[in-house]
Amino acid sequence: HLNCKMVTELLLYCLLAILIILAIVYIIPKLKEQWRILNAVKKLPRHPKEHWFWGHLPYLMSDGNNIFKEFTDILLPLAQQGHKIAVVNSGPTFNGAHLLHPDTIKLGVGADPKLEFVYYPLKPWLGDGLLTSNGRKWSRHRRLLTNAFHFDILKPYVAVYSECASVLIEQLPKQETESVDIAPFIRLYTLDVLLRCICGQQTDCQVSG
Repeated sequence: HLNCKMVTELLLYCLLAILIILAIVYIIPKLKEQWRILNAVKKLPRHPKEHWFWGHLPYLMSDGNNIFKEFTDILLPLAQQGHKIAVVNSGPTFNGAHLLHPDTIKLGVGADPKLEFVYYPLKPWLGDGLLTSNGRKWSRHRRLLTNAFHFDILKPYVAVYSECASVLIEQLPKQETESVDIAPFIRLYTLDVLLRCICGQQTDCQVSG
């Protein structure tokens, strides 16, 4: 019984040591980085109507139908004042930086690594491709596609995109009161564009399905 007790205590001490090492090596640097980001965000412009604890959360407490208008009411005055980025504080621990100008949007969209929580909802639909991937995979795909998708190369295909988009609009359901799953329509549109641009074949796949 004494040996079992000693072994148990030894295992507990080992587990505690592992947890302390993990905290030193991984958790503490992460907390320092989050603290640095939080201090940087605090210096960004924000709407003056901000609760000391809840931030702008009292202005975002609708049922969800007016959430876009509520965000607009907070951010539009800041954009009109010339700010290119602003913060909406949604509570004591969450400060969201919102891009208000093409210059900052360009930096945000083209940044690597990407903000994973922004692109993660798109992965089930788009897969792990150029838009949603990160790190080395993103860099490799970006280098491979840069020359192939140069603006001068894409210009002749603009008419094809426009024609296929017109077909897409015609195929969308006309009911205005019902929600529509546009994913199947977008897939057929993409297939139509690829067949016309890459294979030179006009199959009317959007119409025939």
